[in-house]
Amino acid sequence: MKCLSIFTQLPRKIAVVFLLLFLLPINALATFPDMDIALWDPHFSKTDRSKPEYLQILELAKNGHYNQALTIVQSLEKESPNKGTPFILKSLLLFEAGKYVASQKALQKARAIQPRHPAVHYQHCQLYRQLGVVDLAERSCNISVHQHPERPEAHYESALTLAAQGRMKAANKALKKAEALDPKNEVYAFEMGLNFNYLNETQQAIESFTKALTLKPDYLEAGYQLGYAYAIQNNLELAKKHLNQVYDTRTSDPDDQLKPHPQVEAARVLLEYLRTHGTAKLPTRIDPAKYHLGRSQKLYKEGDFGLSLFEIQTAARLDPENVSTRQILIGLSSLFLRIDVAEQAVNALIKSAGDNKGLKAKGLQELGDLYVIRGNMKKAFDYYTLAVNLGDPGKIAQTSLEELPEKDSIRRTELDSDWYLNPPDALNQKGEIFAYYGMVKRAVNLYSMALRMDPRNLDSKLNTAMAYYGDKQFNRAIAILEKTLVTHPAHPHLFSHHILLAKAYASTGNADDTLENLQKAKKINPAGLKTLKTDPVFNKVARDPVFE
Repeated sequence: MKCLSIFTQLPRKIAVVFLLLFLLPINALATFPDMDIALWDPHFSKTDRSKPEYLQILELAKNGHYNQALTIVQSLEKESPNKGTPFILKSLLLFEAGKYVASQKALQKARAIQPRHPAVHYQHCQLYRQLGVVDLAERSCNISVHQHPERPEAHYESALTLAAQGRMKAANKALKKAEALDPKNEVYAFEMGLNFNYLNETQQAIESFTKALTLKPDYLEAGYQLGYAYAIQNNLELAKKHLNQVYDTRTSDPDDQLKPHPQVEAARVLLEYLRTHGTAKLPTRIDPAKYHLGRSQKLYKEGDFGLSLFEIQTAARLDPENVSTRQILIGLSSLFLRIDVAEQAVNALIKSAGDNKGLKAKGLQELGDLYVIRGNMKKAFDYYTLAVNLGDPGKIAQTSLEELPEKDSIRRTELDSDWYLNPPDALNQKGEIFAYYGMVKRAVNLYSMALRMDPRNLDSKLNTAMAYYGDKQFNRAIAILEKTLVTHPAHPHLFSHHILLAKAYASTGNADDTLENLQKAKKINPAGLKTLKTDPVFNKVARDPVFE
């Protein structure tokens, strides 16, 4: 899946290479919680900690066998639909699999059944971070640490959230607490080293990376970071020692055995650079706002959209006058339908735009869109009109005004409660809102963006056809629907597909193709077809035996 070009391209300089390899390390891994968090305290439930299936799930999760654990959880859901623990475990496992929206849905079910379950706030702490919800993530992490002061993973998850906010000193305090509870865990020392790097405290970073490497001698990430830290201290002997140790492993990428491990490749590049250029031009200090901007870009490219949104909010907060960063924040938050975040960012952009009419117009265009999504046509009209008066780049506001329904004439449309993290899904949802209000050109444009990212996206194709049909562009709808039948001959919405195709053909007066598609629909759902006999669009074929 291709991503929208929300981020501007960074200059292709050697400094940027090291920015990506050194300043933007791999994402920290979440921690599957211990029994004390995942299961009820024995005081509240004597059965959870003795239930063999629960214990088996925890053991499988500990060893990374998440799919096997999910199979057991799914049977427990059916067995105990009124118990929260199976849904909690499902949420935790889906989180480990990177399915954050599905994890959130499972957690909502668990919370509705047992809101006091000890894992609820712990899971919200890590989930909201990965979903890009800054305020709720911090709140949940604080509650989780208060509930589980003796569990290192609670402090660790809180530290990751604090680090994503740029609060590295507070993050290291949390990591210290985690380390005191679990001194043999090398990850805590490693994360502290990264935070010391951010704070430009290189010597303390070296001490932390050394400790992590002592606890786990084959810790490639720690070895690389240690090598770089010595390099910027101009200690080439120790820098090369640690970098060669990483490179000499020749370890493969865990996701692609034909490629070297990212840290092995980073070590090779850095060794070559040190051999030819020395240490004089190595980036030695971190600019916090640029760090979070770079991380957001890297995460976006890797498809980690929620955390990318989290990081860009931090970058914008640390450098509020940076117009480019503010525009990226608007693009990301608008893309994933985080309406309040987007509106706040747009207002800040307009406020700082000064005499830049083009920038103000773009902000007003966006505000118009946000109020269409909210169903407030009066405000949408006002913002689009202001944008037109300022020049209206791309004529987005003018197009919107041409299609905008009468003010306050249509009921408000509420957004789905899902946290969108898949760009085509979010674009389809946004397009459906515009199509609902008859804003066909805007809707089709959004569906087209989704299709550029995912050319086989079925929802985008069907939505486009539906929009054209609603706008009485029947031949366009037919062309899309017929092509989609070739690319998706057996999709789950085939009945509705043939019905829409039949309606489009009926609207053009083509009775033969109308009946052919009604016959195909009848084979899929005979009862459903009978209900369509009275649809006015089928008046000319209403007496055909196909409806019997």
